[in-house]
Amino acid sequence: MTGPGRITAECHRCRLFVEVLDRDRCGTRLAQLLARARQHWLSHSDRTLFGPRNHWDGITLDDVVPHPGDLIEAAAAGCGCGDHAEDLATVLMLLSGCPVVVEPVAGQPCFLLSLYGLADDDLGLAETLVQVFELDHSLRVVDRTSWTVPVGAG
Repeated sequence: MTGPGRITAECHRCRLFVEVLDRDRCGTRLAQLLARARQHWLSHSDRTLFGPRNHWDGITLDDVVPHPGDLIEAAAAGCGCGDHAEDLATVLMLLSGCPVVVEPVAGQPCFLLSLYGLADDDLGLAETLVQVFELDHSLRVVDRTSWTVPVGAG
């Protein structure tokens, strides 16, 4: 039996320390993928029933991401400020359905990305999309760690 705050499953968290190598190239690639990701999301006539949004609704994680469904909803609503890190998070969320949190690193051309995925999610796709930027020599993953976090029903 589950109730508010009860643990219902485990979530995989992958944390990437990312360095921006070429801002212009990264921005160009992000603009291309962001346009496709938004087009993909908007192609679903009833977005409230679209898998990723529905999948994460009512799930709570740690203090960093208390309501992951809200992150996906914000990404779908067009949030993203032109900042490379935030735009990358939006692309990853809209294409993979995995919530992503950005943590800036002050004064550095780097940032931390935390990707979250349940068993049914495509966390591998989110990581592969980051590798596209590495192959393009616009970003570099400096460090990668992963672990599981408990999931509660909110």
